[in-house]
Amino acid sequence: MISSKHLNELLGFKTPTPAVVSLYLDVDCQRAYRAQWRNLQARIPHSKDLDDDFARMDRFLEQDFDAGSFKGLALFSSKRFGLWRACPLPQAVVNRLSVDLKPYLKPLLSLTDQYHRFGVVMVEPKKARFLEVFMGQIREYEEMAIGLSGPLTPNLKVITEKLDGLTRNQGFQRVIVGAAADLAMTLVNHLHSSLQNNLILDSRLEPRMPVSKILETIVDSENAARKVRESVLVHHLLDSAAARMGVLGLEKTLAALQKGQVRLLLLRDGFTKMGRRCPACGLLSLGGLKYVKCHQATEAVFSLVGEMIQKALDLNCEIFRIFNDSPLDNLGRIGAELNAETHPAAQLILAQTTAQPALADSLCPAP
Repeated sequence: MISSKHLNELLGFKTPTPAVVSLYLDVDCQRAYRAQWRNLQARIPHSKDLDDDFARMDRFLEQDFDAGSFKGLALFSSKRFGLWRACPLPQAVVNRLSVDLKPYLKPLLSLTDQYHRFGVVMVEPKKARFLEVFMGQIREYEEMAIGLSGPLTPNLKVITEKLDGLTRNQGFQRVIVGAAADLAMTLVNHLHSSLQNNLILDSRLEPRMPVSKILETIVDSENAARKVRESVLVHHLLDSAAARMGVLGLEKTLAALQKGQVRLLLLRDGFTKMGRRCPACGLLSLGGLKYVKCHQATEAVFSLVGEMIQKALDLNCEIFRIFNDSPLDNLGRIGAELNAETHPAAQLILAQTTAQPALADSLCPAP
């Protein structure tokens, strides 16, 4: 699990020369991610100073990493300056390898912003346990467990003090209490007001539950909440599109993205599409063998949607994958809300893409 401390360390890490290797891999395709890693290495040249970092990543992927239920992986290494961090991810990411002065964090931060960091306290008459849940992973702080005996009130004071300290240190955004109803309410009354404002009482959590069951229960609740959020976001996109402040479908979304007009990109998880790219200027398109403006033959792009996600990250757009069935499935599986600041007359993008295919004036179609 990546802690809030780990994230802060990554955000503040910088080397005097390009010595930080950042790797993102889509590991949802089972063992194929190792081939993707080899392809990335072949395309990205690196100095001998970084051989140890590449070797360390290679060993991790071959010997230590088990994808399990994870869909993505982020690795950061700078052996010369003491950095190593592995971050299994609950969502797929675009394959990317980079070397720079700092870790490349945009894809990671885009995901962490979508998840709450939960602190969990499980209380029974004789014991209190403390845990953390974040992005589909769980950690139990076994060294902080408290054996309870004697009067209840002094014990509750110890529990609340430990929970408050842990919340501050780990940056919990929500606190979940698992206890019998009467004990839970007594505990809540002893919590600091800052914790009470972000409290969840879950009657399904039993104090003696194994860690795996606790994680399953909390993830189920997260998924239910995400389903609601997805529905809200999709319907807001439909309203935005009706008001000409949003676009639907791959063609219009690509055109808006390349003009820097996108604020929020929504796409169905697993949506893929091939496309083409101009090697001179990097312009993406759905088709066309030649980009007339650059006098260049275009090259095939096997994951046009992946390239769009990367471009959205580079433009600091918000990106949200839709995992559940929604009206977006019948409207191109992708869409975007437009940024009024960068495009006050957002309806122009609709007029342009309705009048002619995106980039049709510049791209020569395939015979």
